[in-house]
Amino acid sequence: MTTGRPPCGAATLLLPAVGRAGATEPFEPLGRLSVPGAKELVVDDGIAYVATTDGFATVDTSDPAEPTLLAERRSLPADHPDGPMAGVQDGKLHGDRYAVAGPANPLDDVPRAAVVFDVSDPAAPERVLVHETPFYDHNVDLDDETLSLCGNDGDRNPLVCVGLGTGETVGRWSVVDADDRWADVDRASGSCTTSPSSTASPTTRTWRPERGSSTSPIRPTRRPCPASGAATPGR
Repeated sequence: MTTGRPPCGAATLLLPAVGRAGATEPFEPLGRLSVPGAKELVVDDGIAYVATTDGFATVDTSDPAEPTLLAERRSLPADHPDGPMAGVQDGKLHGDRYAVAGPANPLDDVPRAAVVFDVSDPAAPERVLVHETPFYDHNVDLDDETLSLCGNDGDRNPLVCVGLGTGETVGRWSVVDADDRWADVDRASGSCTTSPSSTASPTTRTWRPERGSSTSPIRPTRRPCPASGAATPGR
């Protein structure tokens, strides 16, 4: 348990007090626990599974006033020649399997992988799968048989499906497979694409589903590009 400000570089798991009488009472944490590097958590049956930048932690939250650290698995995978993973910002739970992936952003000289653990005993997670990827891994999901990854390759950016039993890629799919016009959408946020044959003002093409049409599911629309040097909203 911690009191006051957490130490530099540490995040604090806060459990809010809910259901208290009196609308004028201040909203404040009911319990707290310092978990260094905490980025995201999922909760199931009184257990919080916390992605911690370099791995994950499990926390018993059955008593919200006294959250208790059960286990930590950091420096994943510990036996990798390039050292441990970094930028682990996402974790997903399905049944007794918990998966984390990283790095969430392009980083060099660190493993790019998804790691799956058996958390049937949250106090003693056991690694069951390491799947290395050629792309960085931000989001991850899983079900009974499949680990799903975002194939951030900067080209087709497909959904990549991995068999939990084998660790082998069993399929991949990209929106470009459905309609190659998606490849014309600029992957760099806020920048513009132009047609060499056009003398009109530069435009960015965006694609939206065309409602009520099964033969032409995608319709191009256009918006003006900002002038050179102009500020771009949201950047």
